[in-house]
Amino acid sequence: MGYQPSSFLTPVSQKRTRLKFIAYSSLFFITAVTVFIFAFSSLRINDLKSEQAVISSTYMSQLMFIAESNADVDLNKLIPLFLGALVGDRVFDCIRISMSSTSSIYSWPTNTCAQHIIKTSEGIRINGVRKSDKSDIQIHATLDKLAPFDKYQHELFHVVISASLTGLIALLMANFAFNRAIRRPFDKLLHELLEVLANADGKSRFNKPKK
Repeated sequence: MGYQPSSFLTPVSQKRTRLKFIAYSSLFFITAVTVFIFAFSSLRINDLKSEQAVISSTYMSQLMFIAESNADVDLNKLIPLFLGALVGDRVFDCIRISMSSTSSIYSWPTNTCAQHIIKTSEGIRINGVRKSDKSDIQIHATLDKLAPFDKYQHELFHVVISASLTGLIALLMANFAFNRAIRRPFDKLLHELLEVLANADGKSRFNKPKK
């Protein structure tokens, strides 16, 4: 008469255990990848906002240098050209330049945005003085708030693929380490124990489950 191991060692029970392990592993994998993507997205968007702020400061310094160093006749040509070059960079939402000497106001991209920017306290303001006539110059600009999010959307696909591959490799490595360090030694020890119990009376024998 063969000594049969307990029910959890039968092929059906082993199959159920494997399915549970796969289900829990998949849930853990999805959760870990989702948390990673959200955390990385938050950090990356903050980086893009910081990058936008640095670029905007550089542009505004260049614009102030142009306004301080050139006459009104030249500014009427230079400032529109400079502002037109910013279209593709998606840095600013609106820029307003005012000069006290001539009461000139330059705005980009439209005159309506210049009217709106006067009423808001948001954005970046810098002040300067014209070298030729010592008149005051003020530049007020608001940033394009959607630009960092739009830029990140182009990176999101690569982030998801990278996070999924990294998580899958980590899951496979953890499964491999678990099998070598815990599961296989435990199964071996359990089988040896059952063999000893089966042969204790000298009559019974232990039938190992087929793998």
